[in-house]
Amino acid sequence: MSSAICPLFVEMCPAGVANSVSGPGFGGGTGLLPWISDRFGGRRLSFLFFGVGACLGGTLLLLSLWVTGSGWGMVFLCVWIGFFGIGWYSLFLVQVAESTV
Repeated sequence: MSSAICPLFVEMCPAGVANSVSGPGFGGGTGLLPWISDRFGGRRLSFLFFGVGACLGGTLLLLSLWVTGSGWGMVFLCVWIGFFGIGWYSLFLVQVAESTV
């Protein structure tokens, strides 16, 4: 598609790439975070806070790589956000289910 015909398409391409790159991080975080929580005594709430804090802190730290223009830094940032930012959701669901029982 030509950018003259569809200027929105040109701006959507980087977002699609970022979403695709964050997918493996999401897949890993969905399975690994609850598994690690089970191995360390089932302290799910502390792992939830760790996951959210790691996502926020790591994102702020890794955004400096984006400003400098590092392509691999952006790939790592997307995987980091996928792992901690989206992957903690399954751990959250386990915490909610256990707290209602």
